[in-house]
Amino acid sequence: MDMGVSKNTRISERTNLQLRLDVFNVLNHTNFGFPNAMLYTGIDASRNGIPNPAAGLITSTSTTGRRLRRSLSSAVFPDRQAHLNCAW
Repeated sequence: MDMGVSKNTRISERTNLQLRLDVFNVLNHTNFGFPNAMLYTGIDASRNGIPNPAAGLITSTSTTGRRLRRSLSSAVFPDRQAHLNCAW
């Protein structure tokens, strides 16, 4: 679940300022990757399979953790669509 909050402020008659905070993966829910499906790593001298110790282990996630993005946007002459954007 993602969320965004913004605050619009009029600086002058022709200038607007927007402060914005975007939060991605708000609940910080982990989505695990697929488990290791390789059961054997090879065949030994007596032609028996060598078990893989990592078989069935989940070693990755399929999504990133919670991320925040802050941005500041200034619109001068809004009717002409001249913008200055800054994100950090």
